[in-house]
Amino acid sequence: MRKYLRNHFELSEEQLAALRATHPERVSENPEALVALEVLSQDKADLHWAADDLDALVRATDLLRTTANACRGVVWEAMFINEPRFAGALLETGFRLHGHYLDHWLDDLDERSWPPTSDADLGYAKTGDSRRLAQIATACVSPGWLGDSAAWFEEWLSAPASSILVLQTGVHLSGFCCVRQYGEHSDKVWIRALAVDPEHQRSGLGRSLLVGGLAWGRERGASRAFLAVDSRNEHARRLYQSVGFWANGEQEFRLTLPGGA
Repeated sequence: MRKYLRNHFELSEEQLAALRATHPERVSENPEALVALEVLSQDKADLHWAADDLDALVRATDLLRTTANACRGVVWEAMFINEPRFAGALLETGFRLHGHYLDHWLDDLDERSWPPTSDADLGYAKTGDSRRLAQIATACVSPGWLGDSAAWFEEWLSAPASSILVLQTGVHLSGFCCVRQYGEHSDKVWIRALAVDPEHQRSGLGRSLLVGGLAWGRERGASRAFLAVDSRNEHARRLYQSVGFWANGEQEFRLTLPGGA
């Protein structure tokens, strides 16, 4: 594959060649753009793209929608990093905005401290908590986030350098914060997800979980923290900014096309 000015193509040369050989209808190309549809499951496919020109990308994608008849029942997903014009062009053709994520950073974690904001007990989730964590996540669906399954939480808990902080009110878990040390010997902690049961929101639990997650990272040598939040989730953005996170200008657009329509 030749080099394009803009590229979000995660298929290797070998994978692309195999796709051309087995499913040529899933690859569309013109002199200024290349798109390929990688079917991941019965209901999901990734749209890989590379382009020099916005209109050329639209033409290649439109042609793919015509030829990839076997993928009509599959939801297509496409990612655009710092490419609002290209994302906007596909939105005008029928794609939908799943998420518009803004990267946020906190650079001086090792120099900060925050007073506690909740009397609830902060602890760590166990594998047996996965179902309850999924219930909270599902109850907190918001722009750009559809929650996570119990299996996902189990996998996160089993991964190296990962943990889930939880808060308990009464006999039930009321919120969680998924954290991970980002890479071996890393100075960064990743706040992957944070949610509070709707019955306990606006009570300081979210801030307590966030501060607890940052403290978890600092205890493991992190001096920086980062996260991504959907631009439409104003409440979450205010929470993160209140403890010192700032948007660094990086943005990611995730688009979907229901049923490859």
